[in-house]
Amino acid sequence: MRVKTIYCLIVVFTVVICLYAQIAPEDAVKLQKDIKDLLQLHKRSDRDIIVEEMKKIPGITIGEIKNVIAKCAFSTQEPNGAEIFSGVYVPTEQEHGTYRTLIPQNYDDSKPWQVLIAFPDEGSSAEICIQTWKASVKDCFIVSPEKFGKNWENSVSRLPVIYYVLRDVKKRYNLDDNRVYIAGFGKSAEVVWNTVTAMPDCFAAFAAIGGRPPENSEELANISNLPAYFSAGADSNPDILEANRKADKKLTQLKSEHSYSEPMGLNNAFAIEEAKKSFLWMYGKTRKINPETLTICQSSNTTQFSVYWLNMDVLDPKAVVTAGVKNNTVDITATGVKQVTLRLNESMMDFSKTFIVKANGKTAYSGKVAEDIKTLSECLFESKDRLKLYTAKVTVQIGK
Repeated sequence: MRVKTIYCLIVVFTVVICLYAQIAPEDAVKLQKDIKDLLQLHKRSDRDIIVEEMKKIPGITIGEIKNVIAKCAFSTQEPNGAEIFSGVYVPTEQEHGTYRTLIPQNYDDSKPWQVLIAFPDEGSSAEICIQTWKASVKDCFIVSPEKFGKNWENSVSRLPVIYYVLRDVKKRYNLDDNRVYIAGFGKSAEVVWNTVTAMPDCFAAFAAIGGRPPENSEELANISNLPAYFSAGADSNPDILEANRKADKKLTQLKSEHSYSEPMGLNNAFAIEEAKKSFLWMYGKTRKINPETLTICQSSNTTQFSVYWLNMDVLDPKAVVTAGVKNNTVDITATGVKQVTLRLNESMMDFSKTFIVKANGKTAYSGKVAEDIKTLSECLFESKDRLKLYTAKVTVQIGK
């Protein structure tokens, strides 16, 4: 009896040691390098090699990887307060671009910093754009993409550029993924509207001053979880004024946090003043990473849709998906879509319990979901977002 008791104690002790054991120091160094590579590399083939190597590390866990990701930061050799041209990676041979960055005078890479993505107006430049915002921001990076061509027209094809500008900036500096703001005046304000309705989960808030909101106001459902500051000159183009009033009404119906005003003067007459007001309004707001409820309407500005924790295969220009997550259950109502993929993490569900997905009133999935190193690594590689990480995914078919 005594021998059995001692044996049981040894087994329990061994299990406890294994549960709390950390990976070897040399493996920890290797893991840090792998994470930095995932944040800097662009080729999927390189990503796949790194992921397979990471999975071979003895004792590797999801928690260990997350700890390394949280601590990973890149120091910059560029002088603080300098306006620097940096390259933009765009995954085509035909297109590439540059952006200008203003680094805060007191930049310290030991802590994450907020960043404002500011678009130059038509006929302006990134340098002028930064000067417009420079006096209005506090403790904040300013990043201004250079325009492609003469203006911001054909912004649909330019959306990937904005996405890759963000990726490039994040790998150079220690930025706060939860405090990324985006703003524009006039024609570039329309680019802002197009951007946020297509990729709202990248930002904490936005400002669109003197621009035209989406023609289809239903697309504004995509930004119901994103604080919006917008304005239109009281004596500006009547069509633009009416479009902004329509957007204000729609966002009010959606109970979305927003501020709308109609200052006197033409669209850009009070650019400096509006920059100050809008940044003060956005300042301190943080991104909603995993909202409990969301609605996605097919945006006219993208053909592939992945927003927050939901990705949908678009088959219909009028596709709409409404989803909510609560008590380990996701309830989906969808039209114009055949399947959706849910991206999950521990803040959304309890992985030890059964996970249920209901689609249009029917149970589309019921079972346990396992976290996966590959899913986490792919998520980090694609977005370079160190805070919006998903460790599992479930794909379900949508019935009628």
